Amino acid sequence: MNFNKRIIERIQGLSPVFATIVSVVSFVIAVGSFWTSCQSLEVSRATRSDARAVARLDLRPSLTLQVERAGKDGLPLTLRLTNDGPIEATELVVEPIKYEYWGKDRRFKTASKNSILRFTHPKLDSQQSTTVAYDEQWLRSLAVTSQPPDYSVLGIRIEYRHPMDKRPFTEAAFFFVNPEGRWVEEGDSSLPLKIYDPIRSSLLEFVNRVDFMSPGIKLYTLKRP
Repeated sequence: MNFNKRIIERIQGLSPVFATIVSVVSFVIAVGSFWTSCQSLEVSRATRSDARAVARLDLRPSLTLQVERAGKDGLPLTLRLTNDGPIEATELVVEPIKYEYWGKDRRFKTASKNSILRFTHPKLDSQQSTTVAYDEQWLRSLAVTSQPPDYSVLGIRIEYRHPMDKRPFTEAAFFFVNPEGRWVEEGDSSLPLKIYDPIRSSLLEFVNRVDFMSPGIKLYTLKRP
Protein backbone atom coordinates (compact mmCIF):
# COMPACT_ATOMS: atom_id res chain seq x y z
CA MET A 1 0.00 0.00 0.00
CA ASN A 2 2.76 2.44 0.93
CA PHE A 3 4.69 1.39 -2.19
CA ASN A 4 1.76 2.28 -4.47
CA LYS A 5 1.33 5.56 -2.69
CA ARG A 6 4.98 6.47 -3.32
CA ILE A 7 4.64 5.67 -7.01
CA ILE A 8 1.59 7.89 -7.27
CA GLU A 9 3.38 10.71 -5.46
CA ARG A 10 6.34 10.40 -7.85
CA ILE A 11 4.05 10.55 -10.87
CA GLN A 12 2.29 13.57 -9.42
CA GLY A 13 5.66 15.18 -8.81
CA LEU A 14 6.59 14.68 -12.45
CA SER A 15 3.27 15.98 -13.84
CA PRO A 16 4.44 19.64 -14.27
CA VAL A 17 7.47 18.43 -16.23
CA PHE A 18 5.31 16.03 -18.20
CA ALA A 19 2.80 18.79 -18.94
CA THR A 20 5.60 21.02 -20.18
CA ILE A 21 6.90 18.28 -22.45
CA VAL A 22 3.40 17.70 -23.81
CA SER A 23 3.01 21.44 -24.46
CA VAL A 24 6.33 21.61 -26.31
CA VAL A 25 5.50 18.56 -28.37
CA SER A 26 2.06 20.00 -29.21
CA PHE A 27 3.65 23.28 -30.27
CA VAL A 28 6.16 21.51 -32.49
CA ILE A 29 3.36 19.49 -34.07
CA ALA A 30 1.31 22.67 -34.66
CA VAL A 31 4.27 24.45 -36.26
CA GLY A 32 4.90 21.42 -38.42
CA SER A 33 1.27 21.31 -39.52
CA PHE A 34 1.32 25.04 -40.34
CA TRP A 35 4.52 24.64 -42.38
CA THR A 36 3.04 21.67 -44.21
CA SER A 37 -0.10 23.68 -44.98
CA CYS A 38 1.99 26.56 -46.33
CA GLN A 39 3.98 24.20 -48.48
CA SER A 40 0.79 22.62 -49.80
CA LEU A 41 -0.61 26.07 -50.58
CA GLU A 42 2.55 27.05 -52.44
CA VAL A 43 2.51 23.79 -54.37
CA SER A 44 -1.16 24.37 -55.21
CA ARG A 45 -0.44 27.91 -56.42
CA ALA A 46 2.52 26.74 -58.45
CA THR A 47 0.43 23.97 -59.96
CA ARG A 48 -2.31 26.42 -60.94
CA SER A 49 0.28 28.82 -62.34
CA ASP A 50 1.93 26.03 -64.32
CA ALA A 51 -1.47 24.91 -65.61
CA ARG A 52 -2.28 28.45 -66.79
CA ALA A 53 1.15 28.72 -68.38
CA VAL A 54 0.71 25.41 -70.18
CA ALA A 55 -2.77 26.45 -71.32
CA ARG A 56 -1.47 29.98 -72.14
CA LEU A 57 -4.55 31.47 -70.52
CA ASP A 58 -2.73 34.65 -69.52
CA LEU A 59 -1.90 35.37 -73.16
CA ARG A 60 -4.30 36.61 -75.81
CA PRO A 61 -4.27 37.16 -79.56
CA SER A 62 -4.30 40.77 -80.75
CA LEU A 63 -5.31 41.81 -84.25
CA THR A 64 -4.06 44.87 -86.13
CA LEU A 65 -5.94 46.23 -89.14
CA GLN A 66 -4.32 47.68 -92.24
CA VAL A 67 -6.44 49.03 -95.11
CA GLU A 68 -5.22 48.61 -98.67
CA ARG A 69 -6.77 50.57 -101.54
CA ALA A 70 -6.12 50.82 -105.26
CA GLY A 71 -8.28 53.56 -106.82
CA LYS A 72 -8.77 57.24 -106.03
CA ASP A 73 -12.21 56.49 -104.62
CA GLY A 74 -10.74 53.99 -102.14
CA LEU A 75 -11.91 50.96 -104.12
CA PRO A 76 -11.46 48.07 -104.18
CA LEU A 77 -11.20 47.83 -100.42
CA THR A 78 -8.90 45.16 -98.96
CA LEU A 79 -8.39 44.58 -95.25
CA ARG A 80 -5.20 43.02 -93.98
CA LEU A 81 -5.48 41.52 -90.50
CA THR A 82 -2.28 40.69 -88.63
CA ASN A 83 -2.10 38.84 -85.33
CA ASP A 84 0.46 40.78 -83.28
CA GLY A 85 -0.29 38.76 -80.15
CA PRO A 86 1.96 36.03 -78.74
CA ILE A 87 -0.69 33.35 -79.25
CA GLU A 88 -2.78 32.21 -82.20
CA ALA A 89 -6.31 33.46 -82.87
CA THR A 90 -8.86 30.80 -83.76
CA GLU A 91 -12.29 30.79 -85.39
CA LEU A 92 -11.76 34.15 -87.06
CA VAL A 93 -14.92 35.64 -88.56
CA VAL A 94 -15.00 38.90 -90.54
CA GLU A 95 -18.47 40.12 -91.47
CA PRO A 96 -19.58 43.33 -93.21
CA ILE A 97 -22.62 45.18 -91.91
CA LYS A 98 -24.44 48.02 -93.63
CA TYR A 99 -25.76 50.75 -91.31
CA GLU A 100 -28.29 53.22 -92.67
CA TYR A 101 -28.65 56.73 -91.24
CA TRP A 102 -31.91 58.57 -91.65
CA GLY A 103 -31.17 62.26 -91.83
CA LYS A 104 -34.74 63.33 -91.15
CA ASP A 105 -34.74 61.57 -87.77
CA ARG A 106 -31.00 62.08 -87.18
CA ARG A 107 -30.39 58.50 -86.20
CA PHE A 108 -29.55 55.06 -87.53
CA LYS A 109 -32.57 52.84 -87.97
CA THR A 110 -31.44 49.74 -89.84
CA ALA A 111 -28.46 47.43 -90.08
CA SER A 112 -28.10 44.50 -92.43
CA LYS A 113 -25.53 41.74 -92.75
CA ASN A 114 -24.30 40.22 -95.96
CA SER A 115 -23.75 36.51 -95.34
CA ILE A 116 -22.30 35.99 -98.83
CA LEU A 117 -19.37 38.25 -97.94
CA ARG A 118 -18.84 36.61 -94.55
CA PHE A 119 -15.19 35.56 -94.27
CA THR A 120 -13.99 32.77 -91.97
CA HIS A 121 -10.50 31.56 -91.15
CA PRO A 122 -9.81 28.61 -88.80
CA LYS A 123 -6.58 29.91 -87.26
CA LEU A 124 -4.31 32.92 -87.48
CA ASP A 125 -0.91 32.21 -85.93
CA SER A 126 1.14 34.81 -84.11
CA GLN A 127 2.64 37.32 -86.59
CA GLN A 128 0.60 35.79 -89.41
CA SER A 129 -1.60 37.90 -91.70
CA THR A 130 -4.67 37.29 -93.83
CA THR A 131 -6.53 39.54 -96.26
CA VAL A 132 -10.22 40.13 -96.87
CA ALA A 133 -11.22 41.84 -100.12
CA TYR A 134 -14.61 43.41 -100.77
CA ASP A 135 -16.15 43.56 -104.21
CA GLU A 136 -16.03 47.00 -105.79
CA GLN A 137 -19.49 46.72 -107.31
CA TRP A 138 -21.01 45.76 -103.96
CA LEU A 139 -19.30 48.67 -102.23
CA ARG A 140 -20.54 51.10 -104.84
CA SER A 141 -24.10 49.89 -104.35
CA LEU A 142 -23.66 50.31 -100.61
CA ALA A 143 -22.25 53.82 -100.71
CA VAL A 144 -24.22 57.02 -100.60
CA THR A 145 -21.65 59.27 -102.22
CA SER A 146 -23.52 62.51 -101.67
CA GLN A 147 -23.31 64.39 -98.39
CA PRO A 148 -25.78 63.59 -95.60
CA PRO A 149 -28.59 63.84 -94.45
CA ASP A 150 -29.24 60.26 -95.65
CA TYR A 151 -26.16 58.14 -95.33
CA SER A 152 -24.71 54.62 -95.20
CA VAL A 153 -21.80 53.35 -93.13
CA LEU A 154 -19.88 50.14 -93.69
CA GLY A 155 -19.15 48.29 -90.45
CA ILE A 156 -16.69 45.40 -90.28
CA ARG A 157 -17.36 43.04 -87.37
CA ILE A 158 -14.31 40.97 -86.44
CA GLU A 159 -14.60 38.08 -84.02
CA TYR A 160 -11.98 35.57 -82.92
CA ARG A 161 -11.32 33.24 -80.00
CA HIS A 162 -8.61 32.16 -77.58
CA PRO A 163 -7.26 28.77 -78.74
CA MET A 164 -7.50 27.07 -75.34
CA ASP A 165 -10.55 28.28 -73.42
CA LYS A 166 -12.40 29.60 -76.51
CA ARG A 167 -12.78 33.03 -74.91
CA PRO A 168 -14.34 35.35 -77.56
CA PHE A 169 -12.98 38.73 -78.63
CA THR A 170 -15.05 41.12 -80.73
CA GLU A 171 -13.76 44.24 -82.43
CA ALA A 172 -14.98 46.54 -85.16
CA ALA A 173 -13.94 49.01 -87.81
CA PHE A 174 -16.16 51.50 -89.64
CA PHE A 175 -15.84 53.14 -93.04
CA PHE A 176 -17.51 56.32 -94.30
CA VAL A 177 -17.81 57.84 -97.75
CA ASN A 178 -16.38 61.36 -97.58
CA PRO A 179 -17.77 64.35 -99.55
CA GLU A 180 -15.43 63.52 -102.47
CA GLY A 181 -16.92 60.03 -102.72
CA ARG A 182 -13.91 58.20 -101.28
CA TRP A 183 -14.18 55.36 -98.75
CA VAL A 184 -12.23 56.33 -95.61
CA GLU A 185 -11.92 55.15 -92.00
CA GLU A 186 -14.21 56.72 -89.43
CA GLY A 187 -11.48 59.02 -88.06
CA ASP A 188 -10.25 60.36 -91.39
CA SER A 189 -9.59 64.12 -91.51
CA SER A 190 -11.54 64.47 -94.77
CA LEU A 191 -14.80 63.99 -92.87
CA PRO A 192 -16.00 67.47 -91.75
CA LEU A 193 -16.63 67.36 -88.01
CA LYS A 194 -19.78 69.48 -88.14
CA ILE A 195 -21.43 67.06 -90.56
CA TYR A 196 -20.05 63.69 -89.49
CA ASP A 197 -19.67 63.93 -85.70
CA PRO A 198 -23.46 63.64 -85.13
CA ILE A 199 -23.45 60.60 -87.44
CA ARG A 200 -20.58 59.03 -85.50
CA SER A 201 -22.34 59.60 -82.18
CA SER A 202 -25.58 58.13 -83.51
CA LEU A 203 -23.68 55.15 -84.93
CA LEU A 204 -22.00 54.46 -81.60
CA GLU A 205 -25.34 54.56 -79.78
CA PHE A 206 -26.96 52.31 -82.36
CA VAL A 207 -24.13 49.77 -82.44
CA ASN A 208 -24.15 49.42 -78.66
CA ARG A 209 -27.91 48.88 -78.71
CA VAL A 210 -28.36 46.27 -81.41
CA ASP A 211 -27.18 42.66 -81.27
CA PHE A 212 -24.71 42.83 -84.12
CA MET A 213 -21.90 43.88 -81.80
CA SER A 214 -20.86 43.03 -78.27
CA PRO A 215 -22.06 45.51 -75.59
CA GLY A 216 -19.78 48.44 -74.97
CA ILE A 217 -17.90 48.33 -78.26
CA LYS A 218 -16.48 51.68 -79.35
CA LEU A 219 -15.41 53.38 -82.52
CA TYR A 220 -11.68 53.13 -83.24
CA THR A 221 -11.59 49.77 -81.41
CA LEU A 222 -9.38 47.92 -83.84
CA LYS A 223 -5.71 48.88 -83.67
CA ARG A 224 -4.01 50.24 -86.76
CA PRO A 225 -0.28 50.22 -87.56
